[in-house]
Amino acid sequence: MAAVLRYLPTTTGFAWLLLCVTCALPARRARAQSEAPPPDEPPSQAVVPHVPEPMVFDLVRGLGARQWEVEANTLFMLPLDPNDWEMSWAPEIELALADGFAIELELPMRDDQVEALKTAAQLTFGTAADGRFIHGTQAIVEHELAHDATQTSLLYLAGVELDPTWSLLVMAGFRTTFAEPIEQFRMETLVNMSLFARVASWMVLGLEANYADDFERGRELLVMPQAHLKIGDHLRWQLGVGFCAAGEDRHAVASSRVIVEL
Repeated sequence: MAAVLRYLPTTTGFAWLLLCVTCALPARRARAQSEAPPPDEPPSQAVVPHVPEPMVFDLVRGLGARQWEVEANTLFMLPLDPNDWEMSWAPEIELALADGFAIELELPMRDDQVEALKTAAQLTFGTAADGRFIHGTQAIVEHELAHDATQTSLLYLAGVELDPTWSLLVMAGFRTTFAEPIEQFRMETLVNMSLFARVASWMVLGLEANYADDFERGRELLVMPQAHLKIGDHLRWQLGVGFCAAGEDRHAVASSRVIVEL
């Protein structure tokens, strides 16, 4: 906690979002639960298509989130590599401040060390194709504590419900990294494509692919088959085992995300 407080003034966006969450958390959560269908559930009278969130590169609530929806979740990543058994994990909280607009606070960690401060905001533009298509944008700011570097990402999001079983989500954009000296500036293209199939009322199967390319240091690719399980009305569990390739480094990776809707 001392490390977080020491670096907090360097990220004004983090402080602003923290204030927003502190003020908004006591709001009417019951209203959000009664008005909006939970993630990974078939919509009853929803005006937006049902498109699940990818497990690794998730959204800030789903596109079309309703005001005062609140979610806490934690992502766990474990490389299945004999040379690197360190667990990466990232607790986060997400809050919809208005219909279609949500913010996120996240603490990326490795073992018991806080590695970064991360904030994100997401805006839904609207729907089309008789409510089967939805799109929006997501902005991310992440400050790496050890390297005193700041990453900013801007992505376009598009989801489509192909039929009651199949859905597709595409995320595409750029990520920039600023560090001292200025020569360390770099830009990457980001693409995420995820295909989902609802196989039961309590289970969604998916295939997520994350691709990054900075045109100089090489490409990174993560392919993650995954299962989304509904454990209860407010609890969900996602898990998967996939493959990561970055330059000459190639290894399997296990991942899991625990989601609680408050």
